[in-house]
Amino acid sequence: MMLPLNEIENSRQSPFNNHFNALVKECLTEFHTPGIAVSVIEGGRTWAKGFGLASLPSEPVTPQTLFYAGSTTKSFTAGLVSVLVEDHAEYSNIQWETPLSHVIREDFILQDNYWTDHITFQDALSHRTGLPRHDFSWVGKTPREIVRSLRHLQMTEEPRTIWQYCNIMFIVVSHAIETIMSRPLHKAFRDYIWEPLGMDSTFLRLQDVQHSPKSQLAHGYWWNNDTFTFQELPWHDSESISGAGNIISNVLDYGKYIQMMIDGSAPFAMSSHEAIIAPHSVVAASSAPLIGPNLTGPVWYGLGWMSSIYRNKRLIFHGGNIDGFATSMAYLPEQKWGCVIMSNANSHVPGVVQWRLIDDYLHTPRKDRTDVAKLYVRLSIQSSSTTFAPSCLTKPPWLDHSRFREYDANDTDLESHRAELFPVVPSPPLPMTLPVQNYSGKYLHPAYRDIDLKLQDTSDDDPLLYLFLRKTSGEIKVTLHHVSGDYFLGYASPVAHSSAPEALHKVSFEINAAGEPSRLGIDLEPAMVDLTWFSRVI
Repeated sequence: MMLPLNEIENSRQSPFNNHFNALVKECLTEFHTPGIAVSVIEGGRTWAKGFGLASLPSEPVTPQTLFYAGSTTKSFTAGLVSVLVEDHAEYSNIQWETPLSHVIREDFILQDNYWTDHITFQDALSHRTGLPRHDFSWVGKTPREIVRSLRHLQMTEEPRTIWQYCNIMFIVVSHAIETIMSRPLHKAFRDYIWEPLGMDSTFLRLQDVQHSPKSQLAHGYWWNNDTFTFQELPWHDSESISGAGNIISNVLDYGKYIQMMIDGSAPFAMSSHEAIIAPHSVVAASSAPLIGPNLTGPVWYGLGWMSSIYRNKRLIFHGGNIDGFATSMAYLPEQKWGCVIMSNANSHVPGVVQWRLIDDYLHTPRKDRTDVAKLYVRLSIQSSSTTFAPSCLTKPPWLDHSRFREYDANDTDLESHRAELFPVVPSPPLPMTLPVQNYSGKYLHPAYRDIDLKLQDTSDDDPLLYLFLRKTSGEIKVTLHHVSGDYFLGYASPVAHSSAPEALHKVSFEINAAGEPSRLGIDLEPAMVDLTWFSRVI
């Protein structure tokens, strides 16, 4: 008997019972997520099912539906390096401890000369390079351009002392792989990982999906809390993020990947399996609660994978988030069990479903289970930072880290928010040094996109300055509100086709001896104490 298209091997001992199906339905509604696909791997078998909609208004999710898999791509990048490490005949000069500068010397230059010469593949793949995210700096560039911009980006910690999640370093490794293998990353993935595993529905480039006639790629969505409707987001079509988060796949192909990780089998050598999931750095304690409930001891970061202990069982896992998509993948190596959840919204649904599946498999008593949905909502509001767990709120929260604060879209009075970023301001505030129109112009930074600061006419007598920023989640308009002297509060709001959250930024200007603005500073990187400064050229 043929099973329904949205179910695979769902007829015997299925993990998708009525209680589970009801949970998923409730989560999709509560967390404004159009659809998800789920696969469960156990004992060499895979169950998979689609829930909800891949594309509005009526296209259903099936196990074959493709999703962007975000940062789960990182584990594949680490896996590809392991292939190089194990190939002693052709790549004998590549080991985990090989400095990146030995491979891409002209491109890889940090602000610290010693660490330029000593940062290794292993450092980059375990987020311990001392470089923070700098996520506003790299969108729209080629991987090589991103690598060459590192010399202009501030390191905030001593390398190998603290875990700092950094997409850029996986882009660096991707560029190094392409240089070593003399082939594009997508072909290297295909030749060395995807084809050997039979992952025929996995891609790194949107154009390859579009040239595959049988492929069904879900649309990503963002819930508009003003109109109470879903807003469709454009598919991510940029090579910038590369091996840090650009894979497109489905839960069936990822099921094959998880089975390989469970088995410790080819195409990775056993020594590579051990190296990839071994602890290499300790995840920041502030991030751990959002990563998962009831984890025992520290959360470790391996090479593109995380690990911890859950209910006395070793758990290996990672998540991914990009442009209206979220993914969770996890496995219990000793129990030979795993799961993959993919969704077409930046929501906590994959995480909620993942922990439910794990508890169901472990037969955790109901009284001992954590209401993960409620936990994620509470922690998202309280947390000072979040790296892996996607937002489960109707309006995504911003990183509440140092100068970054969540902004209430219904609060039109910015006075209370000014006090958070500028706790001490003279009364009355100092006037602007220059007429407001004199601050406008083009401001440049060698690693960031140019800032065009413009004047916006308003209905009152006080015109506002504004600028645009861009992250992978879309374009952001930042409107400047005067605080005192040459200090401003920047209110960041997403523009059309953007899932970027609302936020507040601290903005300042330097005035030169000629009475002209010479530099603009804005807090673009939470880990930095100082602002990021742009020089005025026009």
